[in-house]
Amino acid sequence: MKKLLFLTIAIFSILYLTSCGETTARNTTNASTTIKQSSETIGAVTHIKAAGLKDLISKNKTGELIDVRTPKEFQSGAIAGTTYNIDVSNRNFKAEIGKLDRDKTYVIYCRSGARSGRAAKIMESMGFKQLYNLKGGFLSWKNAGN
Repeated sequence: MKKLLFLTIAIFSILYLTSCGETTARNTTNASTTIKQSSETIGAVTHIKAAGLKDLISKNKTGELIDVRTPKEFQSGAIAGTTYNIDVSNRNFKAEIGKLDRDKTYVIYCRSGARSGRAAKIMESMGFKQLYNLKGGFLSWKNAGN
């Protein structure tokens, strides 16, 4: 009898935990389902796919775009409407980022997503609260036909 009771409690506990453990994307801009399905939020950073970014742009809810690649990479092509080119590998990165308004929303991207992920972590540690990191970077943006 004790084994049956224990087994029943264990099963219900597992079912409860897995049903309540669903992760949802932060939706500060009240954007569409496409954005939710194309993103994952960790801390203050929402990692968003190209489709989600395209949806944000079409709704004029992107905030400001920051390209964290080198100036040479930036000159070879960038996402239309990019506000800043601040190279994350530059020793002045924190100083330049520190000049920005921490209450605004920023979309950060690089070539493939690694540098922008690093930049997003730095920005989060500096008190920025509304950040999007483009998964796959500029390459994913171009490969999605943008």
